[in-house]
Amino acid sequence: MLITPFYWLIAPWCRRSEKTTVGEIVQHRYGNNMRLVYTIFAIAYFVLSQGAMLQGAAKVIAIATGNIIFPTGVVLVMTWAFILYSLFGGLVASAYLNLLKASMIVVRSLMLIPFCIHEFGGYSGIHESLPPEYFTLVSAKSGIGISTILMLAINGIVGITAQPHILSVCATRNR
Repeated sequence: MLITPFYWLIAPWCRRSEKTTVGEIVQHRYGNNMRLVYTIFAIAYFVLSQGAMLQGAAKVIAIATGNIIFPTGVVLVMTWAFILYSLFGGLVASAYLNLLKASMIVVRSLMLIPFCIHEFGGYSGIHESLPPEYFTLVSAKSGIGISTILMLAINGIVGITAQPHILSVCATRNR
């Protein structure tokens, strides 16, 4: 949340670069060898981040099903589902699906939040049932202090420009 305005500042720069990938920017600035290094980094980044998300989802699904379904099986099924969806649906289908999912998240949140607040007995009931440290951003108990928040914000600002998807996020526009 703290670095969102940075996206507003970096988007015009990304569009003015007239490049479609960060690899192209690296090649233009540093040459073909560094583009290869960056490409290897980008592939490793996506493999590791997608693998972590798949493994996390698999563990949640395994626990939710009472370990009837093993996490490895869930990862394999989800991976094949992603591959088939990409082959048959492509980016256009993905864009429509993301719009639908985002709309459903907003609608369900608007439906669920008032119900939950009422179920707890209003805001006073929520404060009575949860410990006070749940209502502070900075907490010694969680180990999150101002320095941690600042470090994450600065790391996000510096690191976001190297992420492989940044140009597709910030530089897309109709021509």
